[in-house]
Amino acid sequence: MSEAEPVLPLSTDPSSTSPSNHPENRPAIPPSTLTSALVSRGCSFAGHPATLIDIGEHGACISVSGNPALPQDAILEISIDEAAPGSIAAQVEWIRQLPTGALVGLKFPDGEETAPETPAPDASTLASPDHYTREASIETAPAQYKLLSVELLDHLADLRADTRAYESVRSTPERREMAGSFLASRAPHFQDIWFRFNDITMEMKHHTAEYKALKRVTEKVITPNFMGAPVWARSYNKPRGYPGDYEIMRYAYDSAQQTQATSLYDEILHLYLAHTLGACIRGRMELTLDMIRDTLSRSENPGDAFSILNLGCGAAMELPLLLAGDDVRDRKLEISLLDHDPDPLSEALATAEQNAKSSPAEVAMSGLRMSFADIMKFGRSRKDITPKDVIYSLGLIDYLRAPTARSLARDMWALIKPGGTLVWCNVSNQREGCEWPLECITDWSLQYRSKQEMLDIFDLPGAQVSIELEPSQQIWVVTARKSESESEALALSG
Repeated sequence: MSEAEPVLPLSTDPSSTSPSNHPENRPAIPPSTLTSALVSRGCSFAGHPATLIDIGEHGACISVSGNPALPQDAILEISIDEAAPGSIAAQVEWIRQLPTGALVGLKFPDGEETAPETPAPDASTLASPDHYTREASIETAPAQYKLLSVELLDHLADLRADTRAYESVRSTPERREMAGSFLASRAPHFQDIWFRFNDITMEMKHHTAEYKALKRVTEKVITPNFMGAPVWARSYNKPRGYPGDYEIMRYAYDSAQQTQATSLYDEILHLYLAHTLGACIRGRMELTLDMIRDTLSRSENPGDAFSILNLGCGAAMELPLLLAGDDVRDRKLEISLLDHDPDPLSEALATAEQNAKSSPAEVAMSGLRMSFADIMKFGRSRKDITPKDVIYSLGLIDYLRAPTARSLARDMWALIKPGGTLVWCNVSNQREGCEWPLECITDWSLQYRSKQEMLDIFDLPGAQVSIELEPSQQIWVVTARKSESESEALALSG
C-alpha cells in the first residue's frame, strides 16, 4: 500500500477514542484481552456478514469475505452481545483486497455513532487509574505496522474459524494431512505478511524506545494468538533459560513430526514457523557438511586423524549424516563437541557414538561442557586444546556483538591447522529472514548481519574467505580456509 493510503489505528490504550473504552458506554478492555475481543465481535455492513477488527470514535476496520459490491454509504450493524445490538452509519474510506476477501476502512460521520450502550459496571470492578501504567502503545508505531497487525489478526481469525469444523478429527494421519493442506493454502499469505513486517522493523534501530515499545505491544496483542503452537510457545517461554534450545532445533529439523498442539489451528501455526526455521537450519547444515567434506578430501595425509570441533553443538543433528557418508570411509575422525547445556551435549555424544558403530570411518568422540562466558575466551583459556582441521559453529556468533564475535573468530582461527577450515553461520539481514517473528512475537534476539558485516568479522590473517547464503536466503555461511604453506598463502593473497 502507498504511504498516503489512510490507516485506522489498532490501539491498546484504554483512554483511546474507541467507544468500547468510553467509561459512559462500557468498561475498558485490558490489553491482555484485546485479541479475544477482536475475534469475537460479529457485525454486518450493508447486509454482508463481516468481522469487526477495530473500532474508534471516528471509524472502524472490518473484514469481509469474498468480493462483494459494497456501497459508499451504508449501515454497520454490530452485535457485541445478543442483548445489545446497535447500528452505525458509515462511509467506505478505503478497501484493501486480500487473497480471501478484503479489509475495509469505514469512516463515521460526526455525531452519527449509535453504538449500543451497556449498563455501567460496578465501581468496585474497575481498576483504579492510579494503579494503571501504560507500558507501551501502538500509537507510535509506523502506520504500515498498524495495518499489518490488523491484516495478521484477520488472517488468524479466518484460520481459527475455518479449522474449527475439523477439530473433531482425531486420526493422526488424517489430521496431519489436513494441517498440510491448510499450510499449503494459508502459509503464502502469512509469509507475505511476515516479510512486510520485516521491511518495517529492519529499518528501525533496535535500541530505541520506539522499537522496544513496538515489541512490547506486539507481545501483548499478537503473541497470545501463537502460544498454543509448541515451537512458538517454547521460543517465547525459553524453558531452558535461553532462546533457540535443542528442542526448538529438533522441531525445525523435523517439522513434520507430530506435535503436542491441542487444536488443528495451533498445529498449523506450529508448522508456519517450524517449516521456515527448518528450511534455513537444514540449509546451513548441508552447506557446512559440504565444507567439512571438502576439507577432508583435500587433506594430504589420509592416514592421519582428521580432527573436528563443533562449538555450541546443541544436539549436533548433522553428525549422523557425516558419519554415514562414503566420504569418511577408512578415515580416522576425532570429533569434539562443546556446549554450555549438558542435556543436548549428552544426547549429541550418545547419538554420535551410536552412529559411529555403523560408520565406515574410525571415530573417536569427546565432549566438553563450558559456560557461555568461558566459551567466549575458549581459545585463550584452554591451552590443552590441540589444533583442528575443521572448527565450525552453526548458531553462536549471531548472539554476539561484533567485537566479541571478531575476537572469538580470531581465537578459533589460531587453532586451525594449515589447510584447515573455519565455518561459521549467522542469520542474515535479508527480508526473507526471521527477524520480525523471532524478535517481536517470541522476544528471541539475534544479530542480523549484512554480507559486509560478516566479512569484517572474518577479516583473518592469511585466510581465503568465502561467503554464501543457504538456499532459503536466511543464513550466511562463512568459510575461512587456511593455506597449507607460506607459498600457498602468497598465492591466495595474490
